Amino acid sequence: MPEDQNSKLLIFSSDNSHYAIHAESIERIIRVVETTPVPNSPFILLGVFNLQGKTIPVVSLRRLFSLNEKSIELEDMLIVIHKGERLIALLSDNVLGIFECLIDKTADTDELFHGLVPVEMVQWEEILVPVIDVEKMIDEEIFHHIDNNTELNNQEAIHV
Repeated sequence: MPEDQNSKLLIFSSDNSHYAIHAESIERIIRVVETTPVPNSPFILLGVFNLQGKTIPVVSLRRLFSLNEKSIELEDMLIVIHKGERLIALLSDNVLGIFECLIDKTADTDELFHGLVPVEMVQWEEILVPVIDVEKMIDEEIFHHIDNNTELNNQEAIHV
C-alpha cells in the first residue's frame, strides 16, 4: 500500500462543496470573464474565451458534479489548468488558496464518487476534500468539439 505524502494543492469550492487540484497543474487563476457560447456543445461546457491567443474552454464545476445551478457572479473565479498540452478553465465559486496537505492514499474514493473523478482525499481544516484528477475529469471530446467548430476557428472568442 502506498504511503501517505504531503502535496501542494489548490483548494476551491462550488455550491459549498470543496475540491482540490494539484498546484503544479495550474497555469493561472483569474476572475470570471465573458465567454463565447459554443453551438451544440456538451452540457458542462459554458463557452470559450481567448487568453493570449489561445482559445480556452470553460467548464462548469456545478454541471460537472451535478450541483445546483446559479448565475455567474463577478466574484466567481476561473482556474486555468493544464490538460495534457492544452489549457482548460474551471468555473469555481471561490478559490481558498494553495495549501500543503497530507494526501490519504488509503481512502476509498471509487466508492464515494463511483470512480468518476477523485483519486485521492486530503484532510483540510475540518473537512475531507477530494483531489480531482485533471486528466480524468474532462473528456477530450470538448477539445475536439471546439477544434471542429468553424465559428470558433474564425477567432470569434472573446479576448482577455
